[in-house]
Amino acid sequence: MGSFSSSNNPIVPADIVNLGFVLNVIEDPNERNETLRVAFNLARKLLIVSVRVEHGLDSTAEFNDGIITSKGTFRRFMRKPTSRNMSNLS
Repeated sequence: MGSFSSSNNPIVPADIVNLGFVLNVIEDPNERNETLRVAFNLARKLLIVSVRVEHGLDSTAEFNDGIITSKGTFRRFMRKPTSRNMSNLS
C-alpha cells in the first residue's frame, strides 16, 4: 500500500474522509483504485470524492491514462461513467 499522508501521523478511520481532487493527480491507475478503496474503508459515515470531469487545458502531453500539464503535473480527467464505475468498491 502506498503512502496516503505526508505526515508521520497514523492513518485511522474517521467519520468523514475527503478525497477532494485527489484521484485526478495519481498517475498509476492501480494506486488510484487502491486509494479509493482505502478511503472507503476508513470512512465511518461519509466519503466525499471530487474529480474534475472536463479537460480544458491548452498545453498538455498524454501520459498513461491522463495528461502532463504545462506545469509538469499529472492530471486524469474523469468521464462520468468512469467515476461511477469507481464507486463499485465491493
